[in-house]
Amino acid sequence: MSENKKYKLYAQNITGQNVAKAESQRFCRITSEYILIYTYGRKPYGSVEITTGETKRLTANDRLWLQDCNAALIMEQTKEKQGEIAADISKKMDTLEIELMKEKERLESK
Repeated sequence: MSENKKYKLYAQNITGQNVAKAESQRFCRITSEYILIYTYGRKPYGSVEITTGETKRLTANDRLWLQDCNAALIMEQTKEKQGEIAADISKKMDTLEIELMKEKERLESK
């Protein structure tokens, strides 16, 4: 997931073909009544997008599943950017150290 991908939530009716295709998706939830697919890129054939405003219609378990999907994506991004984050923190620490030394010198010269 090297670039930011815009994930969207889709719903489908239960059919054998839809179940088979959904199972090949990274994030899918198959219930006895419907299929949810959380993906980026093209809309899965025969699905309907569930917009942010419509997510309130999801069941509590559906919302938990969606949260788990997002948590997995955030963990991936964090892991990929770990070196960049560490470098940023190190740079900020170096800047803070320089500023503290300047302040110490200023206080000692009084």
